[in-house]
Amino acid sequence: MSSDFRHTIRHLRFPFSILLLPVFLFAASAVVNPHPVGFLLALLVLHLLVYPSSNGYNSTMDRDEGSIGGLKDPPPVPSALFPVTVIMDVVAVVLSYWWSPLAAWVLLAYILASRAYSWRGIRLKKYPIIGFLIVILFQGAGAYYYTICMMDPNPPQLADLPLQINMGMVLSSLMIASSYPLTQIYQHRQDEKDGVMTLSRLLGIRGTFIFSLIALIFFVILLFTYLTIFGRLYDIVIFLFCTLPVTVHFFRWFRKTLEDSSEVTYENSMKMSFRGALGMNLFFTWLLIASQLL
Repeated sequence: MSSDFRHTIRHLRFPFSILLLPVFLFAASAVVNPHPVGFLLALLVLHLLVYPSSNGYNSTMDRDEGSIGGLKDPPPVPSALFPVTVIMDVVAVVLSYWWSPLAAWVLLAYILASRAYSWRGIRLKKYPIIGFLIVILFQGAGAYYYTICMMDPNPPQLADLPLQINMGMVLSSLMIASSYPLTQIYQHRQDEKDGVMTLSRLLGIRGTFIFSLIALIFFVILLFTYLTIFGRLYDIVIFLFCTLPVTVHFFRWFRKTLEDSSEVTYENSMKMSFRGALGMNLFFTWLLIASQLL
């Protein structure tokens, strides 16, 4: 196996897609009798094509030497990486269009936003507020709506979304908002060197934790409201059980960083991210199963 091939696969960072799986599972739980083909296609397109492609494209633009999400020691960026990301995007859009033209347009908007975020010609990631809003809008609400369009035989139009879908899109964006800044918290020096002002760098270490906590509180309040409105009040207990370990870890890590800023490391950030994803994935898997069987 050539080094270029290995480096390309590593830069696509397939395992990192697990962090965005909760949005997919949440959207699937809101569809009555989701189409199994649409379910599998949406899962494949998002987590094996679009998310890894975005990771790879970001690597071609940044060419990081320090740790990045999902890669502690990034290898050199091979010349094959950029065309591979283009091919993956084209396949993703074509597959989506074959199944649902509406979903394909939503996905195309996601891809273009992702490119504008990273591309040196626009570089939205340089701007803390705009960059943050683009991420939570498309990785949250956009991915949620795309999933709905792929699974629902008669997907609702954006101009006429029911309350459950509207709340789901807002919740998905809040979920991303509560976790995304913590994935940037160890990169402040690297971002400064690259001329990038992320929201986490703007807020500082303490401010990043406080911001994520506030976003999480809003998410939990709205989620409890969502579960109450749609007759799943008892699932609140299951949510608290699934997320208790990461909640404890969050406050422990926060306390340690206040005492010693050297605790803000790649390892601790990834541990926080993957533990959070595990808890959310467990809960939304339960919600998906329960919504279809109970």
